[in-house]
Amino acid sequence: AKWYTKAPDTVNKKIDHRFSADYNNLLSYFKIMPDGTIVIAGPNGEEIRMVGGSIELSCPGDIQLRPGRNVISLAGRSTCIRSREDIDICSSNADVRVKAEKNMFILGGNGSTGGEVIIENKSHADKGIVLRSGTDVNVVAETDIYIRSGSAGEARHIVLDAGGADAGGDICFSGQRVSSFVSQGRFDFFGTNGSVTNSNAFTKIGRAHV
Repeated sequence: AKWYTKAPDTVNKKIDHRFSADYNNLLSYFKIMPDGTIVIAGPNGEEIRMVGGSIELSCPGDIQLRPGRNVISLAGRSTCIRSREDIDICSSNADVRVKAEKNMFILGGNGSTGGEVIIENKSHADKGIVLRSGTDVNVVAETDIYIRSGSAGEARHIVLDAGGADAGGDICFSGQRVSSFVSQGRFDFFGTNGSVTNSNAFTKIGRAHV
């Protein structure tokens, strides 16, 4: 439960006939091994090892990097960052960018309990969250799917657009029931590219065809 052990008691040593001093029974050293390996060790288990073409930093406590400007890591092959607890990546004043030349995987709740994946944007810009794909976008849930606009209390819209070509594509609903709760009515417009030839209106008064 601790990253340290209790420091040994100090020992008083006589320096000469005039002075004595307290010493701690701790060992720090700098070693050059017969094969050229260099080891720098601190008194509480901290080590820097230069061995076999690699540099190892190890300690029972923390490793802290505190530059005044940038931290730059360039790997010739892979970079592996793994934590037993939390990982926090934060930019206080600018952007965070993550790029993958091939696949990208984001997984939450790997232990099947207590996991959420939250994507949130607090900005009030015109484009809040954009999902863009060169092929399909699939949404699959083991339980319900809920989509809502206007959560701030103002009336906002939900638009499903299967356009692209002149005639557009299809929008299909499949289920036991399709229920619509409307305060004014439902309107079907027949036409393309904003040119409407006929329409059906379903209101609480009745159905009309124009």
